[in-house]
Amino acid sequence: MSDFNKHYQQELHNIKSLAREFAELHPAVASMLSGQSTDPDVERLLEGTAFLTGLLKQKLEDSLPEIIHLLTELVFPHFLRSVPSLTLIQFIPKNGLQETIRIPGGTSLRSAEIQGTSCLFRTCFSCDVNPLRMVKIEKDDVSSRNQSITLHLELTGGSLATWRPDSLSFFLGGSYSVASNLFMVLCLHLHRIIVRSGDEKYSCTLDSAMLKPASLKRENSLQPYPGRSFGGYRLLQEYFILPNKFLYLELFGLEQWRQRGDSRHFSITFELDRLPEAIATTIGNDSFLLATTPPN
Repeated sequence: MSDFNKHYQQELHNIKSLAREFAELHPAVASMLSGQSTDPDVERLLEGTAFLTGLLKQKLEDSLPEIIHLLTELVFPHFLRSVPSLTLIQFIPKNGLQETIRIPGGTSLRSAEIQGTSCLFRTCFSCDVNPLRMVKIEKDDVSSRNQSITLHLELTGGSLATWRPDSLSFFLGGSYSVASNLFMVLCLHLHRIIVRSGDEKYSCTLDSAMLKPASLKRENSLQPYPGRSFGGYRLLQEYFILPNKFLYLELFGLEQWRQRGDSRHFSITFELDRLPEAIATTIGNDSFLLATTPPN
């Protein structure tokens, strides 16, 4: 009530002081406002007006956080959402798997029990589990000026003749600083991509444009966002929540590799214009991971 008394006194003072100033500026039309009123009914009207405007001012001040919250909910709803726990998981295909399995976004995953408690997670976006196993990763000198990174992969079942994907997704693992440097090299210094069968009888050369970042698409968001939200704000928030989410690369154009043979082994070589030694020495078998997705 003390806050309202302050508003009431302020409004009553404004009515009298502003009326006096207006009468001094415009004596021809408001000369009666300059003097002190002796009519109790007029004073009661002025006090009632101050009372009502004081209530209105108090309500506006009390509701200001509510108004801001409502406006923010309309314009920037993503900033008001709670952020769940986030991590990255990798699916390991079983031996004998011969076809690609798609795990859709929203699939429930249950963690191992810790002191009798198990946590429930859901995948943020879909993930393809291919019948593939990473055998090793090599760094080869192409020439004195160029270098390459070669991924050696093995099918867990079937052969290249029956397994024919259109694209293949990779996650750059390891520490964030190392993986982000590798991401930069693959995006800026990639010359071409060569896909070879294990017996090296069949190969296909792909343009560097066939390797693209895969985390900027709306369907690969960490949380569902309304259509009225600006997509750039979503990406900015996700970068600060889980920066590793942006280390996905997708290789397209595999349908161009028509003659593949029936081997179970094949390799993907990324020929680079430049591979700094400081980055090359950090590349290991965990630098390229298959079938990973972030759950929350």
